[in-house]
Amino acid sequence: CGIGIGVTICEDGWKSNLQKNWMPTKSEVMIVPYRSNLDRTRYQTNVRRPIDHPILKELRAVSRDLRGTTVVKLISELYDDANPLRMSDHPAVVIIPYQISTIYLIELYRVNIPMFCPSLSLLKRWCREHDLLWEVHYGWPEMLVENQENIPDPNVSLNMDKNSKEWEQMFDYWIPLADFYQMKGIIYFDSWEDFFKKYHDALDSDRLVNTSHEMRQANKELEGSLLRQWKNILAKVRQQ
Repeated sequence: CGIGIGVTICEDGWKSNLQKNWMPTKSEVMIVPYRSNLDRTRYQTNVRRPIDHPILKELRAVSRDLRGTTVVKLISELYDDANPLRMSDHPAVVIIPYQISTIYLIELYRVNIPMFCPSLSLLKRWCREHDLLWEVHYGWPEMLVENQENIPDPNVSLNMDKNSKEWEQMFDYWIPLADFYQMKGIIYFDSWEDFFKKYHDALDSDRLVNTSHEMRQANKELEGSLLRQWKNILAKVRQQ
């Protein structure tokens, strides 16, 4: 067997040393991932404190009647580090994405923590108004092959008008393929007001528990699929 981070890998399978159960003991809903780019723009760092970003000002502007006793916090407001296992002490997390795929969100999903995420329409508005996903573009390389299927260029162009048809076609084609729109069980909200409504409804029912169970089942199915693939790979290696 080989020892990895939080997991023992053996020829006949793996054994995780990490906590698998979501067991909330705290009341705060946490904003993830730990890095958000809310403090910077594409061109400048330390523009503001993350808590002063317009998106979080929208959050604080929600009426107390809608918020109730629910408190939503950045990780940095409560913790000195971003250990994903800390999040399992909380009832849920809210994703404010800066990229379409991050290891941290995968880690959170693996420990079955209920997740809330902006809907495609809300994320589109946040991108138009605040360039939220600017980091998905690493340069603007020229396309060297003919695009016979008319698939929108994922890189678009520098400073493209986000109200243009070209940008909207790019967003509508590529962003739905992001991890947080493909994973099972994630709950989507259309505004911060909608988040509080759906979160409170989930608290008053079994939805958070059911969501965690759905994530656990998805993780179990993926584990089984990965084990089968690696067994096949190792079997072929042994034949050489």
